Amino acid sequence: SWVNEIEKTPYFNGFTVLVYSGVNRDEAFKAQEDLELNYPDINHRMQYEQPRYLLKVGQYIYRIEAQKNYSEVKELFPSARIIRDKLLRKDFKIPQKESNAEGEN
Repeated sequence: SWVNEIEKTPYFNGFTVLVYSGVNRDEAFKAQEDLELNYPDINHRMQYEQPRYLLKVGQYIYRIEAQKNYSEVKELFPSARIIRDKLLRKDFKIPQKESNAEGEN
């Protein structure tokens, strides 16, 4: 069924808040420091897609869910924006090959 196929897919299409995007490594990590200092409760991640550093906040299925964090970080990062993103499912596990070993489920 299509539900099983979805469960095998590690990514889903959703939204995230892009806080910083640029080629300057120092600026990227300075932005990350500022984010951690001012918004310690907001989960973030740094990605490097040559040649750009991308500092992102949150993972949301719906754009409206991103609005709260977007509104918060917008004060410190005026260029922040909500973008579409391919996001890793939190519950995704790499499928294990069937094993004949005893005691494994």
